[in-house]
Order: sequence, then structure tokens, then C-alpha cells
Amino acid sequence: MTAAGQPAEDRYEAEKVTAEAIRLWLKSPASMILTVFFIGASVWFFWDSIPHFRLIAWSICVTALCLIRLLMWVYYSGRAWSDRKTVLWGRSFAVILGVTGVALGYIATEMPGMTNMEERMFVIMGIGGLSAGVAAMYGVYYPAVIAFLIPILGILAGAFLIHRSQGSDVLAIMTLVYLGSLLAAARVLGDWVRNMFTLRVRNDRLTSELTVAKDDAEAANEAKSVIMANMSHELRTPLNAIIGFAEMLERQVLGPIGNPRYVAYAHDVHMSGKHLLSLINTILDLAKTHLSRLELDIESVDVGVLLRECFSVMRLQAEKAELHFIIEAPDEKLIAK
Repeated sequence: MTAAGQPAEDRYEAEKVTAEAIRLWLKSPASMILTVFFIGASVWFFWDSIPHFRLIAWSICVTALCLIRLLMWVYYSGRAWSDRKTVLWGRSFAVILGVTGVALGYIATEMPGMTNMEERMFVIMGIGGLSAGVAAMYGVYYPAVIAFLIPILGILAGAFLIHRSQGSDVLAIMTLVYLGSLLAAARVLGDWVRNMFTLRVRNDRLTSELTVAKDDAEAANEAKSVIMANMSHELRTPLNAIIGFAEMLERQVLGPIGNPRYVAYAHDVHMSGKHLLSLINTILDLAKTHLSRLELDIESVDVGVLLRECFSVMRLQAEKAELHFIIEAPDEKLIAK
């Protein structure tokens, strides 16, 4: 848990999503170019209306801010930054963007001295167009939209109130409504983008976790297969001894045992040992399949012999349970291919 009580995993996800949104926001410097174009058009349009000193000072100030933003963008885009560094860069860009919004909004303060309706319309449409463009292009990172729109449209609304002409109060209210609409639209766009990046981040994290789990499972399965494949000697050697001694007892190689039932039991031990050896061989063969070392040996099988072996293995358990276990197999071979 973090100091604020937020799980570290959620904090990482939020930081990752914010960083991805900032990277998308800073893909292109198009807005800076549009701002410079607006500055040039304003200088040309208001050359005869606004005192040259104030107009040139304003244009130099805003152009300098755009140049700072461009240099910051070039430095940022020329390197690969971590998520945390990218978030810090986004905040820095938002601050300089807010200062740019204040500087651009200054042109609206000159409206009270404008007598030409076309000049006022230029200011209103220019600021409105820049605001709409920022809301559309920067909506992926909502703090940047707030930093730019509130100063520039707030100054425009204030200029309407200061002008005190007919309908200026209505224009001021409409400007604030326009500001609220742009903020709401940018918020919707920002939420949509954040949700998209959140799903992608969670999908990447889940894919990574599944990949790790899959690798661990494959490693464990391979280790198990290696152990099983390497245990053939340890398993088969004692079992072969049991089978061999049981076969000697069954055939009475060293002399008669005495009680015929001991011979039958020796036969059962012999057959059970062979059956167990067959099972072990099957398990080891399955282990080899995971290591791609299994060689198939296709041959005919006498089903009758197989059934009689099964009968010998299961007879002792049937007798203990006091069950009658009978097998009737024909004398001729039943071949399964």
C-alpha cells in the first residue's frame, strides 16, 4: 500500500495510463505551428488598430513561449523516457501551455479599443478556434486542456464584461458556457482515452503474468519429465531382481519348494512384477514424449495373453475380497493391431 492507502499496483497502473496519454498528446507539434500562424495573422490584422509597441511585444512574447514549447518538445521526443519522467514532462508542458493561454488571451483585452466589428470578430473567432483545437488535440490529457482554456477564455469573458457594450454581458455568459462545453467534451475524450489505455495496460500485465505462469509450468513439467526419464535405472533394477527371483521360485530352479501354493504365489509375484514393470515403462515413455525422445515400436499384441496376465494380477485381490474372478479366453491367439 502507498502512503495514501492506494495499492501500489493501482498506483503503477494510473501512472502508466497517464504516461501513455501524455505520449499520445505530445506526438505532434501541430498546435505550436497553429499558434504561430495565429500570431502572424493577428499582427497583420491589427497593425493599424493596436499600438505597434504593444502588438510587437505581445507577438514576441507569445512566439518566445511557442519556441520554448518547441524546444522542450524536440528534447522530449528525441529520447525514451520512463513513465514517471513522462508524467513530469506532461506537467511541465501543461504549465508552459497555461502561460501561453494567458499570453494569447491578452489580445482580447484590446477589444474595448476596437471600433471595427471585423477586428472584434477576428479576436473572438481566433480565440474560439484555438480553444476548440486545443480541446480536440489535447483532450487526451485533461490537465493540459484546463491549463489553456480557463486563462484564455476567462480573459475573453472578462474583456466582454469590461467593454460594457450592448449585449456584452450575454457574450460573456456565452463565452463561459462555451468554456464549460469544451471542458466537458475534453473530459469525455480524456476518459475514453484513459479507459482505452487502462484496458491495454491491464491486458499487457495479464499477458505478462500468463507468460510467466506458462514458463514456470513448462519448466516444472520439463523438470518432472527429466527426473522421470532419468529414473529408469533406479526403478527397473530392483524390479527386475524381484521378477527374476520370483521366476526362479516359480520354476523351482534350486529344488522343489514343497507346497504347490508357494509356486502359484511365486507365479503371481512374477506376473505382478512384470505388470508393474510394464506400467513403469509406460510412465517413462510418457515422460520421454515431453522431451521428444520417444520412439514408437508398433507390433501385434496377443489379447488372450494380455487378459491372462491381468487375471494373474487381479486374482489375489479378488480372493481377499472373497470374490469369484473367472476368465474364459480362447486357446487361439486374439491379435489386436
